[in-house]
Amino acid sequence: MDNILRIYESMQKFGVKDTELEDFSEGYQFYLERRKLGWIPLEHPCRLVYRTKSAVSMVVMPFLIPMFANKIWGIEVCGVMFSCSHKEVKSRNDGDVSAYLDMLSQKEFGEDWIKRRFELPIYNNFLLFKRYESAVEDTATLMAYHDVYFKDFGVSRYWISDKSSEFPLLTKFDGERFLPPFKDKHGKLRFVLHANPNLDCFCAINNKFATPKTEALDNCLRMLCEK
Repeated sequence: MDNILRIYESMQKFGVKDTELEDFSEGYQFYLERRKLGWIPLEHPCRLVYRTKSAVSMVVMPFLIPMFANKIWGIEVCGVMFSCSHKEVKSRNDGDVSAYLDMLSQKEFGEDWIKRRFELPIYNNFLLFKRYESAVEDTATLMAYHDVYFKDFGVSRYWISDKSSEFPLLTKFDGERFLPPFKDKHGKLRFVLHANPNLDCFCAINNKFATPKTEALDNCLRMLCEK
């Protein structure tokens, strides 16, 4: 009796109305089903980016799904996708950074790479991930439990794009925006992609009972299961 009363009190505290009980029941059923499968819901607004059979398409979901952990490419926040890893690029001329990105894009996405090219982050992308740093770190911790590692940004130097400059610039994630020119330029490439409704498949949780749209969920799972 005490336990059920606590549940009722919690529902009342969080504003669950009697007219919403059907939605509540559906959400709880979905939660139990996914829990049995080991799915882990992520802290908003983080979603995981999964590779698919398609060379250029990604699946973006608010769950860590253990059986697809080996397909995780990165973390998405508010439409910006950051890769799990980075590459160190040393002693390159300014113009070479973009050419190097093109080469990596061709290698990753094949002949369709023009449709989806790796991009350099802009400084505001760093600010976005820093604003949601707690959620990003929680997501990265969950990934690590499944042997998928999202390299933290740290205080390294990164190549970024800026509309005021013809060439890529160097910056730090910790807030020191533009570093002066260096004789021996080097920095890390942290790839960025942007969510694209023409290429990607999305599943979001956007209601109070944590139930995604069935059609969107089914489409994402279909793409993830394709071999």
